[in-house]
Amino acid sequence: MTIYKHFFNWLIVVYGLYLFFNKGISYGYFSEVTLLMGLLLIWRERKSIEILWDKRVKLLALLVGLNLLWMLRGFLQYPALDVVRDSFIFNYAFLLLIPFIYPDRLQELSTKIFTLYAWFPIVATICFLLTLFFPELLQWTLFGNIPLLEYKRGDLGVHLLLCSILMLSGTIKLEPRWQAINYVLIIYLFLVVATINRGGMVAFVLGGWLFFYLSRKTGSLPSLRPYLRYVPLVLLIAAVLYAVTGLEDPVQGRNSGFDQLQKNVVSIVDRDVEGSLSGNIIWRLAWWGTIIDYTLAGPYFLQGKGLGINLAVDDGIPIEEDRDRALLRSPHNFHLTILARYGVPVFCGWLLFLAALFAPLFKKNLFESSNSELKIFLPFFLATLINATFDVALEGPMSAFPFWLLIGIYFATDYRRSHLPQGPRSSGA
Repeated sequence: MTIYKHFFNWLIVVYGLYLFFNKGISYGYFSEVTLLMGLLLIWRERKSIEILWDKRVKLLALLVGLNLLWMLRGFLQYPALDVVRDSFIFNYAFLLLIPFIYPDRLQELSTKIFTLYAWFPIVATICFLLTLFFPELLQWTLFGNIPLLEYKRGDLGVHLLLCSILMLSGTIKLEPRWQAINYVLIIYLFLVVATINRGGMVAFVLGGWLFFYLSRKTGSLPSLRPYLRYVPLVLLIAAVLYAVTGLEDPVQGRNSGFDQLQKNVVSIVDRDVEGSLSGNIIWRLAWWGTIIDYTLAGPYFLQGKGLGINLAVDDGIPIEEDRDRALLRSPHNFHLTILARYGVPVFCGWLLFLAALFAPLFKKNLFESSNSELKIFLPFFLATLINATFDVALEGPMSAFPFWLLIGIYFATDYRRSHLPQGPRSSGA
C-alpha cells in the first residue's frame, strides 16, 4: 500500500536528518512523529504483523509497562509535560517495533540507512568547518533555540565508528579515492571528538576494538590487511589537518592540539589532571554517588524519585556557574538516570536487557556466517551505550532514534532468519 511505501522512505529521511544534523533538529520532533505513525501502522496491521517475542523483547515490554505506571504516578505530582519528557527514557524503545512492518524489505531498509554513511564524513567535516570559520552560523536556528549545525561530539564519535565499520566490512563500497578521503576525514573528526568529548573517544575506541575482535574470529580480518599499508599516510594527513585546525571551546576550555589530546586520554584514568577536565569528573562523580546513596542504600530503593521531578534541583547538586541547574534533568549517565528515577528493581531489569542484548558474544556459535551482522550492530550498540554513560544521549532523539531503530532491524532480521526463512509476506510495502 502507498502509505507503507511513503513511511518506509520517511524512515530513511528521518534517520538521515539525525545523522547529518543531530542536535540541530532535536526540537523538530521527527522521532516522536515517526514513533506515533509507526505505532498506528502496527495497530492497523496488528493481525498480520509478526513480532519477535524472546527474552530481550519481554524484558523491554516489562520495562515499558512499568514506565506507564511511573507516568501515572508522576502525573499526580508534577507537570504533565515534564513527566512525558522524562518517560521517553523507555518510550523511545517502541521504535524497535517499526522494522517488523517490513519483513521482506529489511535488507533494503538497512542498506539505504547504511548508504547514508558513505556521505557522512564529508558532510560532517563541511558542517564543522563552516561553524569553525563562520561562528555566526551557530546563531542560525531552525527548530527551537538549538543552532542547526550544532552536533554533539559524543554522538559524532559513535557515528564515525559505524561509518568506519561499514567501510571496513565492505558493507558500503566507494571508489578508492573517495574511500581514502573518507578514512582521512574519519581520523580527523575523531581527533576533534577526542579533543572535546572523552565519552565519544572511549566509545569509538572500545566499539572499534569489538569490531576487530569479531572480525578476527569470523575470519574476515585478512580482508582488512590491504588497508594497513595506507594507515601511516592516512594518519599523517589527518594529523596535519588537525594540527592546523584552530578549534577553541570557550565553554569547557579545551582547544585543539596534541597536548589537549594527551590530557584527555590521561584524565580517563588519572583524576589529578588540573583544569576543567578534573572539575568535570568531580561534578559527575559527586552526582552519581548521591544517586547510588539514596537508591542502593537509601529510601528510594524500590521506586526511585519518579518522573517529572528535576533531579539536579532535588539532589542539591552544586552546578558550575555557566550551567543552569533548573534546565539540567539528567546526571549525564543514562543508566544512573534509570536508577534515580525508577529504583533498583527497574535498573536491574535494564541491566538484564543489556546482558541479553550482548549474550550472543558468549555463545559457541557466535562466529557462524549466519551471524555476520553481529560485527556491525553490536559494536554500534556498545559505542552508543558507552556514550550514554558519560552524556545525555539516549534520553533524547538524536541518539535514541538510530539506536532503537537499528535494534529493531537487528531483532527483525534475527526473527526472519530463524522463523521466516522463506519470507512469506510484506505489510503492504
